[in-house]
Amino acid sequence: MGDQDKIIGVVGTRNAVYTAIFGDYDNLITPVHQKRLRKQADFICFTDNPKIKSTFYKVILVEKPENDPFKSNRYYKILSHRVLPTYAKTLYVDANVLITTQDLDDIFNNCLEKASYSMFKHTLRNCLYEEAEWVLSDTRIDNSEVVRHQIQQYKNDGFPTNFGLIAGTFIIRNHADPEVQRFNDLWWKEVKYKSRRDQLSFDYIRWKTGMKINYLPGSWENNFIGIRKKHKFEVMKTRPSMKQRLISLAPPSLLKWYRYHRDPEFRLTVDIENELLRIRKLPSNDFVFETNLFGNKIKGNSKYSFLAQYKEIIEDGLYEFLTDNPSPLIIDCGTNIGLSLISFKLKNPACKIIGFEPDTNLYNFSLNNIRSMGFNNIHLNNKGVWKEDGSMSFHAEGSDAGRITSAMEKNVELKTIETVRLSSFIDQNVDFLKVDIEGAELEVLKECAGRLHYVQNIFIEYHSFEGKNQRLSEILKILEEADFRYYVKTAFDINPKPFTLNKTHLGMDFLVNIYGYKRQ
Repeated sequence: MGDQDKIIGVVGTRNAVYTAIFGDYDNLITPVHQKRLRKQADFICFTDNPKIKSTFYKVILVEKPENDPFKSNRYYKILSHRVLPTYAKTLYVDANVLITTQDLDDIFNNCLEKASYSMFKHTLRNCLYEEAEWVLSDTRIDNSEVVRHQIQQYKNDGFPTNFGLIAGTFIIRNHADPEVQRFNDLWWKEVKYKSRRDQLSFDYIRWKTGMKINYLPGSWENNFIGIRKKHKFEVMKTRPSMKQRLISLAPPSLLKWYRYHRDPEFRLTVDIENELLRIRKLPSNDFVFETNLFGNKIKGNSKYSFLAQYKEIIEDGLYEFLTDNPSPLIIDCGTNIGLSLISFKLKNPACKIIGFEPDTNLYNFSLNNIRSMGFNNIHLNNKGVWKEDGSMSFHAEGSDAGRITSAMEKNVELKTIETVRLSSFIDQNVDFLKVDIEGAELEVLKECAGRLHYVQNIFIEYHSFEGKNQRLSEILKILEEADFRYYVKTAFDINPKPFTLNKTHLGMDFLVNIYGYKRQ
């Protein structure tokens, strides 16, 4: 390596901005504020192209580490700690980025304050699997067989959908963190032996390692660091093929038949719609039925309750939450027949769940359904959460409105259930706490208030019963004192005209969902 190739910098303290160009894919773009930025960091470009010159960047000629020029770029892009070992922090930018910022010091300090890895989220997609579909839509982007094999492996490993998707145009890293170095090495291993599209593997490695990422504000294409320009040789769209022209002339019914037999995702959507329609047409509400909506057969005990829960929990994502923990701990108070448990496991296969369902009939449905799905790491309790250990009278409504009640309550069938204090189970970080216990929520929250600092996200269904004092404000105060922000919205519009009507539902005149969350 000649003198012109030596990296200038003070070992361990100086920062670097760098890029990598292999072949004739891009030109090197000089930043807007050259004089100011030169004092704040070293600017480096790795390339195998001797034609690339710059009066601003330190151009370092290197041999291609891979035959594929795209993977050669990824080698330098990903392995920042190996190609720039003398720098404390680095900012990687794609070569087609015009850097517009004036203050790199501020970027390095603020963007790495909460995590050692900072990137932008993709603005069009939030799922690695959707990104793979986009890649597979054009065979020029990457080898389709390699991509399909890679994605199938991720599915087999249980990698969840909608886990997030990064855009790798800008990457800010702190090399002093050994986790960054470990993550880089694992990420490069995926790219080296699998798809050259680094976005297809980044979030999978994030899921496997639990690496914390600081997501930068704004768009990955135009932001406070710079602006993404077109590549020198942007891929141009070709004219429609004969196959595409023929498809455009086909009748809709034939296209649907064709798509059903060729598109697995579309086939799944149609099968789900047909199965939901079958359940709606079942003859009676009080009728135990089986369904294969989730692949394996599970049981429901009330078609109306099942369909309502399916829409809320599965279709609308009622309990979806964000976490960087690859195996989050979830406490589910009020599991019913287990659809919430299924949703948690489908989104976070490695999660650990502690569940409570005091209604023995519903508990047995939950138990059967999680066993049928083949889930593990779920500890299900046939008990109710309450303010004390012991026993209480319980009204088992039969579908989804069973509740702890007074032994003096009339005109209802009562059973005795075992109760436990929820605080006994909150002795470590809890990523999500669900409390849907039909009116007992306030007493339970008061009992475990001193442990809510362990909880990162909480869902509460608040029930207001006609003729009883409304105590929503007490619940919100408990959340405020535990440093939660909250969002409240109607769970079920019982009474659309409360000034003129006096409607109730199962004894309730008001029902709302409360979402509590903590932001770092």
